[in-house]
Amino acid sequence: MADCEEVLRRTDMEVIRKLDQQVVDQQMFLEKASVPGFSVTNNPTDIQLRMYLLGFIAALSRSAAQHSHNAS
Repeated sequence: MADCEEVLRRTDMEVIRKLDQQVVDQQMFLEKASVPGFSVTNNPTDIQLRMYLLGFIAALSRSAAQHSHNAS
């Protein structure tokens, strides 16, 4: 049983590491694209704020696309 728990713990840590790397990669991409307010950070508050900002940008994009489609 202890072996299964250790394997699960290592797997969880690997998933977390990959997710953290994904966040850094996304931040680097947005910074290189000169998106205002985006730079690489490990600050959880800054990351959360940027997630909300990206959600807002995505919602605006969907709204604009829908309005453009309806106008056609």
